[in-house]
Amino acid sequence: MSTQSRDAQLAILSDAACLDTPPQTVGDWTMLGKPLPDASGFFGVAYANETTREIVMIYRGTEELFSDEAGIDLVFADGSWHPQFEAAAAFTTQIKLLISGTKYSRFSLLTTGYDPGGGIARLMNRMFGLDWHASHR
Repeated sequence: MSTQSRDAQLAILSDAACLDTPPQTVGDWTMLGKPLPDASGFFGVAYANETTREIVMIYRGTEELFSDEAGIDLVFADGSWHPQFEAAAAFTTQIKLLISGTKYSRFSLLTTGYDPGGGIARLMNRMFGLDWHASHR
């Protein structure tokens, strides 16, 4: 699959992650585990693609300027630590444990997101040594 095609698919998945209830399937991608909403405003969802042998973890960004999630925007500006980072690390660990010892254990793990979710995806990439893909917005 070309990088451009994969990036387009990841953009579609990122959009699906913004829905109140993300769909179980998006094209060739099937939801893996359960989405993780968190009291800090964090939201993560993972999808697996059996054809490309990839799993993508999507971190949702801020939807509105004055939402509960807006505080994370400021965290990226001043370099402080936000509870959403801990929630994202817990979600990433949860997905890694879920796939351990299964057919998915040899799949490539990708992270993506947009807005602050893209920043969180990048942070998780660095913390866990994953394959990060740029945000689409």
